[in-house]
Amino acid sequence: MQNGVWALVLWMLVGDGQAACPAWPQARADREIERLSQQITEWKNAYWQQGSSTVSDEVYDQLAERLAYWRRCFTGEAPAHDASPPLKGEARHPVAHTGVRKLANQADVARWMRGQSGLWVQPKVDGVAVTLVYRQGRLTQAISRGNGLAGKTGRPGSCRSPPCLKSLTAYWRIAFYRVSCSCSARGTCKSRWAA
Repeated sequence: MQNGVWALVLWMLVGDGQAACPAWPQARADREIERLSQQITEWKNAYWQQGSSTVSDEVYDQLAERLAYWRRCFTGEAPAHDASPPLKGEARHPVAHTGVRKLANQADVARWMRGQSGLWVQPKVDGVAVTLVYRQGRLTQAISRGNGLAGKTGRPGSCRSPPCLKSLTAYWRIAFYRVSCSCSARGTCKSRWAA
C-alpha cells in the first residue's frame, strides 16, 4: 500500500492543477475515486482511532480537495463535509478545535468570523493538538484534541515541550486578543493587541 500512497502523492504534485476535469471514461473515474477515497479513509481512521498522523496535513488536505473535485466532475455532487468522529472525551474544550474542519482561504475565514465575538485566533502548528487551560496564570488542565469538541484530560505535569508553559508571566482576561507569535526555544512569545 505504501507504493500506492507515494504514487498518489507524486501524481498530485505533478498533476494537471485541476484546470479541467480529467478526460477519463466513467469506469476509470470510478476506480480512481474509490482508490483515493479508501486511502483518505485509512488516513482518517489512523488519525482518529489510533492517534497516528500517517501523512502531513498539507498532503491530506490537497488530496481530500482533489477527491472532492473529482466527485464534482464525475457525479455533479458536492460532497458533504465529513462529520467529526463520535464524542469520546472526558473533558469538553472551552473553545472547539476548529482545525478539524479546514477553511480554504481568507474569504472563508472572514465569513466564518462574521458575527462571532470572543475569538482567539492563533497559527496552527502541525503535531500540536491540545488545549491548555490556565487559571490565574497557572496551567491547570491539558485536553487532547479528541473529536474537536471534547478530549481526554492529561495531567498538566505531563506536558513537557516549550509551548506547555506551567505558568504565564503576564495574563489578562480580555474579550478579544490576536496573537502575533514569534516564539523562542524557551517558549516565550511576543504578542500584540488586535488592531
